[in-house]
Amino acid sequence: MLIACKSKAEIGSTKSLFKKEFDMKELGEAKKILGMEIVRDLSHKILRVSQSGYVSKILNNFRIENGKSVKMPFGRHFKLSLKDYLVGDCDVEWMSKVLYANAVGSLMYLMEEVKWILKYLRGTANVGLVYGTNRGNHVDVTGFVDSDYAKDPDKGREVVEAKTVKVLNVGTEHNVADALTKVVPGLKLQHFLELLKVDVG
Repeated sequence: MLIACKSKAEIGSTKSLFKKEFDMKELGEAKKILGMEIVRDLSHKILRVSQSGYVSKILNNFRIENGKSVKMPFGRHFKLSLKDYLVGDCDVEWMSKVLYANAVGSLMYLMEEVKWILKYLRGTANVGLVYGTNRGNHVDVTGFVDSDYAKDPDKGREVVEAKTVKVLNVGTEHNVADALTKVVPGLKLQHFLELLKVDVG
């Protein structure tokens, strides 16, 4: 369990409440959890979380730690086609000796795309989430939920009228989810990363 707060008093109070409910052992300041590194920059009042170590391990496993890098997770030029799918026993046997089989099973037609993804990992290995004051702007941690009641016209209307939830319309130029549904230009992707407070350490 991790506890993060700008107030040491609140952290102490939270830990005291937890200790009343169950046995808890304090391990000090966390530096890594679930493969993610946690870096504190007290001079800039930020907390940064990244997976640079995990990414480096993947790149080393595939021996491309010194290879080319790209800034986009997917390229517009990729066209997946079933005609490139493994068709014969000889193809299957050849693919079984290729390292990419560890990543995509025996789907040969995905091999080039996996290369691209690994290049993208190399180019963004030091990218991480930044919490705190970033470039003079305060960063708040906000939670969002995708509730299925929106499909129900009656329930959906009720919760909005009761002001239980607030519905906002986000323009395309500021809709960061857009990058998760299709390939977007590099500059637009960078803009979305900045909106999400994702930074390079």
